[in-house]
Amino acid sequence: LDIDDDALATAKTNVDEFELENVQLLKANIKDSEFFGDKIFDTVIMNPPFGTKDKGIDMEFLHRALKLASTSVYSLHKSSTRQHIKKKAAEWGADMTVVADSFV
Repeated sequence: LDIDDDALATAKTNVDEFELENVQLLKANIKDSEFFGDKIFDTVIMNPPFGTKDKGIDMEFLHRALKLASTSVYSLHKSSTRQHIKKKAAEWGADMTVVADSFV
């Protein structure tokens, strides 16, 4: 899901280049995605806004992704928010595992 046509075009190029199958790219606003229902995707991979300009938007994206995915959510977040994300994941009944960490 994305509301940005350019982001969706880039994603489509990547899907084609890597010959990925069973990938759905949808133009929609995550805030309006309640009409999709729950557990409609196997896996959600996302890079949400970090929530520095729109406080809490990253958690809104993550919470909705957890509702949309039946299996897993992979999400990129600032490492400085890790403890907060762990707390929210626990509140939402989700297990959280850090699968990669970037050291710059």
